[in-house]
Amino acid sequence: SLVTTLVRGVWLGVIVGIIFMSFFTGRRKAMYVLGALLVLVALGASVPSLRGRLLAAADNFSYDDSRVKIWRANFAMFQEHPFIGVGQNQNEVIIGDYYKKLGIENGQIGHAHDTYIQFLSGTGGLGLLCYMIFIIYFLAISIRLLWIIPERFEWHRALVLGAIGAQIFLHVGGLTEPSFKHAEVKHMFLFILAIVATLYCRYHGERSLLIRRPPNERPGTHGI
Repeated sequence: SLVTTLVRGVWLGVIVGIIFMSFFTGRRKAMYVLGALLVLVALGASVPSLRGRLLAAADNFSYDDSRVKIWRANFAMFQEHPFIGVGQNQNEVIIGDYYKKLGIENGQIGHAHDTYIQFLSGTGGLGLLCYMIFIIYFLAISIRLLWIIPERFEWHRALVLGAIGAQIFLHVGGLTEPSFKHAEVKHMFLFILAIVATLYCRYHGERSLLIRRPPNERPGTHGI
């Protein structure tokens, strides 16, 4: 289903996520995975619809040019409002005005087609900094968690490895789509982070996530 979306940012996110995951399973397996991905890409290039999307990226078709226009307009918003932006999601409302300022014709109205630029124009440098701290923190504790879970707990290690891959996929895919903006993606992503947080509390203690309970309350048992 990911392949048939024909969204190249999704393809790139999946590939980078799988490669990232594979290196946590050992170098030999990682080499096998890289080889398999190369074969799949070669086979995919033989399918006309997939090959057309790849060639469109190389030839800079109008679809990609429209995204460049969107990025230029959103970056102009950031330049005028560098600290707190123009307001969350307000960039989508006023983008037409910035097209006129920049002399851009036939610009597409809508979101920034990039998670990071969406935060940058809507919430400024401060908002983007907060988002980056948020995603880097959870990615860091996910990687740390993979190292501290004992080998015998294979199911927990598999959950964490999948969570790492999902995070990488979202962050790379966010380069061409505002992934964190969409509710269905955001809810699933936060659910994955909740699994990571639960496992981290189990293996590293609740205080590691700054959880503080009343003195007379007993710690609960975690279901995972």
